[in-house]
Amino acid sequence: GCTSGMDEASRGLAHYVREHAFPDDYDYQQQELGAPANFLADWLQLSGPAYVISTACTSSARALMSAQRLLDLGLCDAVLCGGVDSLCKLTLNGFSALEAVSEQRCNPFSANRNGINIGEAAVLFLMSKSAGDGPAIALLGSGASSDAHHISAPEPTGRGALQAMRKALSRAALQPSQIGYLNLHGTATQHNDAMESLAVSALFPDGVPCSSTKPMTGHSLGAIG
Repeated sequence: GCTSGMDEASRGLAHYVREHAFPDDYDYQQQELGAPANFLADWLQLSGPAYVISTACTSSARALMSAQRLLDLGLCDAVLCGGVDSLCKLTLNGFSALEAVSEQRCNPFSANRNGINIGEAAVLFLMSKSAGDGPAIALLGSGASSDAHHISAPEPTGRGALQAMRKALSRAALQPSQIGYLNLHGTATQHNDAMESLAVSALFPDGVPCSSTKPMTGHSLGAIG
């Protein structure tokens, strides 16, 4: 999953508006959606499918889901997957226009929460059917849904998040009582945290330990998973 390269794109387009020509160091082909995946495939001399998934904050999570499908279908022996997103003025100005950015460290699920901190990150996983030599990390199940509610706000009852979690548990053949911890999206916005709390309480009526890591990392958008 990737939405990186926006800063270069915005600077190139701003130059075009001023000068009616792109700058000499601007290469349109490097701005295409699939460019990061194609670059990695060429650099690492990898064969097989190479593509980018861009679905906002779920991009890197959907990249892991897509990698799992490629392995399950026998199309790949191993898949390099993950997400990257970098800071740019377009992103910062967009979230500022939504009045969703906090001037202090974000405080997810607090009664005093007042917005997100924008971050940037890159993370890659090498996924395969066989276990590696180190500590075992496994993707047992995954689930996705679409609220189809609003372009920038979640469906307030949390039905989409609840559906995705139920799918993940079903595919992993697990019950809610078997889950020991949830790493939540936890953006520290009023709407997201209220919605997410409803979804979690519906699926885990007896409670479950949970938190958000965004006070430490910020919201890294396409790389947050």
